[in-house]
Amino acid sequence: MRFANRLQLSVNVPAEYMAARVPSLILQPMVEDAIEHGIGKRAAGVIIRVGAARDNGLLPLSIYNDGRRIPDDWEQLRAGVGISNVRARLLSLYGSASALNIHNRDRGVEVQLSVPFKVEEG
Repeated sequence: MRFANRLQLSVNVPAEYMAARVPSLILQPMVEDAIEHGIGKRAAGVIIRVGAARDNGLLPLSIYNDGRRIPDDWEQLRAGVGISNVRARLLSLYGSASALNIHNRDRGVEVQLSVPFKVEEG
């Protein structure tokens, strides 16, 4: 494994939300960014937490890493391709019913996104 003992992943998604529809290429790039930017050159590694909830017909999702914080002006300096693609995809699929926000936390960075809560049929 590329990161061996340097990556600790925690997924907190209640069983009743596992059938919720989340479009492809939404979570994966955000988790990849959390790993890449969270680990960086840290010998200690990184903790990644992925979570989901349900709130008034929405499915809020969060991806947190305890790595280095992002500069306050990061969006003006350089919005990453992955983030730009996810933002465009959410807008295309859901318009204003979706959201994507990235925040520094006391220790690390959290990506929060939400999509309408819909369950896989079949």
